Amino acid sequence: MLKKTNDITRQIGQKIRERRESLNLKQHELARLLGITAQQMSKYELGSNKVPANRLYEMCKILSVPSTFFYEELEPISILAKDSRICLAWDIMVGQKVEVELSNIQGIITNVKIREESR
Repeated sequence: MLKKTNDITRQIGQKIRERRESLNLKQHELARLLGITAQQMSKYELGSNKVPANRLYEMCKILSVPSTFFYEELEPISILAKDSRICLAWDIMVGQKVEVELSNIQGIITNVKIREESR
């Protein structure tokens, strides 16, 4: 079952705190590196505020983790289609492995194309 947005927000906050502590960084130090207040950092770690994508990207660089680090314990997302046209797109970071599994779709998907776009 897909987790609620609040559960995911809390998990991301917990992962931020765990990684920050493993690097012996104080909460206010990470906040300063991100250009935010310690209060805002606390809200992210508690999961009471969502972390914007651009800020999560900056945290990945500062904490030396891939973006997938924050989502490791989440279950995969299932996609249900109401028509036969589905388009999935990923903005792939350099060196990141992407795995796609399509199963038990009962004939809905008839043609799968994988293309690599140059940047």
